[in-house]
Amino acid sequence: PRPTPRPTRPPTQPPTSEPNPRPTPRPTPRPTPRPTPRPTPRPTRPPTRRPTPPPTPEAPIPQVPPRPTPRPTPRPTPRPIPRPTPRPTPRPTRPPTQPPTSEPNPRPTPRPTPRPTPRPTPRSFNTLTDECIEAEWRIDDDGEVVIDVDFDYRDLDRDRDHISNCDPRDDRDNCDNSEDGIPDLTPRPSDWIGFYPCDAANERIPYSSEPTFWAYTCYDSICRFDEEATPRDSITFSDSTIPSFGSQGRYSTIEEVVEDGGGCYIVLLNRYDGYSPPPYYNLCRGNRIFLPDFSR
Repeated sequence: PRPTPRPTRPPTQPPTSEPNPRPTPRPTPRPTPRPTPRPTPRPTRPPTRRPTPPPTPEAPIPQVPPRPTPRPTPRPTPRPIPRPTPRPTPRPTRPPTQPPTSEPNPRPTPRPTPRPTPRPTPRSFNTLTDECIEAEWRIDDDGEVVIDVDFDYRDLDRDRDHISNCDPRDDRDNCDNSEDGIPDLTPRPSDWIGFYPCDAANERIPYSSEPTFWAYTCYDSICRFDEEATPRDSITFSDSTIPSFGSQGRYSTIEEVVEDGGGCYIVLLNRYDGYSPPPYYNLCRGNRIFLPDFSR
């Protein structure tokens, strides 16, 4: 064949640079994008429960119409007429206070003695009548109402003056109205003296209630369980000496009785015995006294 007049391809170009003995670096990877956050399943804040009220519009300021200017006074206001000063009084309108006629008494006026009663003559047991007990009231030196009592029941008779107040429910061996009441009249330490309103005799069983005030025959103590009785004595009932058990609670003091009107009272010598009691069975009946009325 005939030689080609031209080459069919260009000759290979020589390398532009020295060959790099280091390996070619790997291409830089693309950065990983941040993952898209998943949607929130709940709202980030709770919805408003009530709608926000709209702003309150400002109330318009009422327009006060201007007051008209008063018309001028047609004539001048008269000046006040001054009242003349009164002339001085030539003499005083009231007489001067007179000086005290006497010096005041520095000592207080003593309280009047309430209805003084002459102190009775002391009684002896020989003056006792058919009653085994008698009482009499008086006012002592301190102005206190007191009651003197004399009693002697050492030898009581079956025909004595007494109250038949046996309870019909009780055994006749204890008390029998048909047999003059209590069968045994021997004095005991538990026997006692009581004062009753006179109208207590009208009860179904006479004097079947508690007395107004009372004391044992020994007077100043609880001698109910003593070994020896007090069959004879002279005592004085007084609020300052009577034991508290005989004038407190359901009972009264002598002062309370007279301040409540006083009145008729009877003294009884009783036995600490009875169906309930009361009634307390009566040993003998004393006299009546009329306590003063200090209620006014």
